[in-house]
Amino acid sequence: MQLQYDAINIGEKDLYFGDKFLLEMKKKYNVPFISANLIYENSQKPLFEPYLIKKVKVGNRDFKVGILGLMNAGDNLMTYIEGRPKLIATDPFEAAKKFVAELKNKKCNVIVVLAHVGFNNGKELARLVPGIDLIIAGHGYAVRTSPLIIDSACIVQGKNRGQTLNILTLQFDKEHKIESQIGREIDLDDKYNEDPSFNNLMTEYKEAQRKALQQMQQSTSSE
Repeated sequence: MQLQYDAINIGEKDLYFGDKFLLEMKKKYNVPFISANLIYENSQKPLFEPYLIKKVKVGNRDFKVGILGLMNAGDNLMTYIEGRPKLIATDPFEAAKKFVAELKNKKCNVIVVLAHVGFNNGKELARLVPGIDLIIAGHGYAVRTSPLIIDSACIVQGKNRGQTLNILTLQFDKEHKIESQIGREIDLDDKYNEDPSFNNLMTEYKEAQRKALQQMQQSTSSE
């Protein structure tokens, strides 16, 4: 985990290689995958934990941060790997209501939702599910670097395909509530040198993805 992510929310394209691949990656590299509404259709069991909780110290203040993962319901989940159980995405709003309440009960000061549901659904999430402090939206091409405030939730969404680095700075009051927010965007253009090791990783990944998709297409067309 060279990028040292705190949490990785699952989207539909992450399932191109199937659930078994992701489970192996999680175990081998200790990858922090989360998803609150991605479950096996037959057993109704989740593929990953719905959320994780991190303890963060800022200055002399301690924060307990809950990070919840959601994806769109009804997305085309490419999980038709032969012999593997089928995965489905349940209603993200219902999942959010359930698990945000659970995070509140666990005394989280700040609740962050990684919402692979699109920006408009992210806004609905803020309206329908009280208790969320920050929504980092994804899925689609909307860009919102300057935070949008709906009720008590702050919503942002960056560009796709790693075009930019987005930085959000939050100021909290004594009650651990967001007092102010500043978002900025850094274009990852030619001013920044490419890292050869990451380029090699991306080349290997794209080739593996191409082969896996080709195999799935051949399998589907032969049925």
